Amino acid sequence: MNVHHLVVTYFQWCLFPISLIGVHLQGKKKTVGWLMSLFTQALWAIYAIALSQPGMLIGTSFYAIMYVKNWLKWRKEDRQATLVADGLARPSEGDDWWDQEGIEE
Repeated sequence: MNVHHLVVTYFQWCLFPISLIGVHLQGKKKTVGWLMSLFTQALWAIYAIALSQPGMLIGTSFYAIMYVKNWLKWRKEDRQATLVADGLARPSEGDDWWDQEGIEE
């Protein structure tokens, strides 16, 4: 059994559950979830390179960008919530256009 066969056969089965756990932890706003997800995206990128799959490599890059963007956004929201709870700031409106879509006052 050669290394390429091992990568193709087993690598994806190892990464799949780790990716799911990372996304689950992201939903709970746990920093380790974003770290796991970014780590698995790096491994998916290696997998894509090993299999000569440029489309998968591009997709992996976009997932990583979205993970970082969402982590920064949620971290900012948590800091804002802490300041509001401590009475040091007023609640703020969402500053992204997709956060305001469909909101009626």
